[in-house]
Amino acid sequence: IFNINIMRKLIFFLALLLPFISSKVDAEDKNVVKEIPIIKVEDGIGERSLNTIPFKAFYYSVCGGIMTYINKDFGEVEITVLNSTTGDSWSDSFDSSQTRTHLLNISDNSGDYEVIYLTQNDNEYRGNFYIE
Repeated sequence: IFNINIMRKLIFFLALLLPFISSKVDAEDKNVVKEIPIIKVEDGIGERSLNTIPFKAFYYSVCGGIMTYINKDFGEVEITVLNSTTGDSWSDSFDSSQTRTHLLNISDNSGDYEVIYLTQNDNEYRGNFYIE
């Protein structure tokens, strides 16, 4: 049922591969993934809703971008990212009926960032994050 020699060979093989498949992480490593909490803005007056949010957003420092995952077809979606510390902004749009993911490249400058999604039917979703 269980062959100890095969298991030993497998462990030896994995031990040989370990240096190649693992990444060394040190204190100076800036490869960061941050989930950006997204909330829905109700009635345009800033009321927040805790209903299920159809967006998930992450900041990936390795590519300097915001990756958006969406689980609902809103048609055209506009995304805007603002760095309130530097005043920089980035924007783009995508068709959520064609793709459920979108990458918007931004800078890796430190600061307070806000992500704003505006759907075709005028629903607004927002999220905030900080880059050190």
